[in-house]
Amino acid sequence: MKILHYRADLRSVLFILLALTAYAVQWTGLVRHPALLAATFCLSFLACVINHNHQHHPTFVPGILNKGFGVLITLAMGVPATAIVAMHNFNHHVHNNHGEDFVRVSIVRFRWNLLNLLFFPFVAVFHYLPAKARDMKEWRTHRPHLHRQVMLERIIYYPLLVTLLILGPLETLLFIILPQLFGQWGILAINHVQHDGCDPDSEYNHSRNFVGRWLNWWVFNNGYHTAHHLRPNLHWSLLPQFHEEIRPLIAPELERRSLLWAVIQFYFWPARKPVWKGWAT
Repeated sequence: MKILHYRADLRSVLFILLALTAYAVQWTGLVRHPALLAATFCLSFLACVINHNHQHHPTFVPGILNKGFGVLITLAMGVPATAIVAMHNFNHHVHNNHGEDFVRVSIVRFRWNLLNLLFFPFVAVFHYLPAKARDMKEWRTHRPHLHRQVMLERIIYYPLLVTLLILGPLETLLFIILPQLFGQWGILAINHVQHDGCDPDSEYNHSRNFVGRWLNWWVFNNGYHTAHHLRPNLHWSLLPQFHEEIRPLIAPELERRSLLWAVIQFYFWPARKPVWKGWAT
């Protein structure tokens, strides 16, 4: 029987297991080192990336394995994995940086663009909170499979977190909660980089793409953001091929190789809000 839809997802499973292992060995005191802690922050972010992919295209063929993997992702990222579907799949992908999108870049308007990046995730969550209870209530009636999965993830994660906090509050805060908060901040912050200054009304120029091969190996091809928005249920391993098909239709300035260099330019120096020229004119 086929287990994985795509063999590439062996990497997804491995990284989730690495994140959980990193939490465990540091919390227990088996291994502690600043380099390992830094890697844990990165793994927590990657757990959020993997969850993003998993919610668009289930990792496993058997449904029971996807349920279990959702629980493992929850333990790795620090929030119920399925909960992002309401804010991301059913909101961001529908409204894509327009007025009803809770993660539209226009919700932050600081003159210093670095502040926009830093505060964007917090403001986005604040904007979404009033709708969260409504969405969960709607799921109970109209999407019971999602509601059951969210409840399963909550029932397992939150009691475990409370137990760990009682047994080792400082260890839990430093080696688990802080990395997870960083990962959650990062997965929202990257949305600002990918959409800031782009044209939400354009079919192909609504997103910024980062096409460096080394970067995309680590972030599971999430640099190909235009392709993802056009075909959100396409498996992440197929995004580079689709990007090449639509590449002639994308403004060249919305394709970059280096995410790091873009972050430096947009938020540190000269720290000016990027605007796609085709949109500005």
